[in-house]
Amino acid sequence: MGQPKATEERVIKTFEKVLPELSESEREKLLYFGEGIAFKAAEIKKDGKPQEKTKKTG
Repeated sequence: MGQPKATEERVIKTFEKVLPELSESEREKLLYFGEGIAFKAAEIKKDGKPQEKTKKTG
């Protein structure tokens, strides 16, 4: 991985500022959100598209 792009730098700097202000439960929520994004990104990279949810009927 090369040098971070400008947007990546902004993301990093934003989280460096906000993390110390978050409670432990807020940090956990943020972590879960990030893990969800990572999961979806890996799925898209693997399959070329995200899996669609199946619709429930009834």
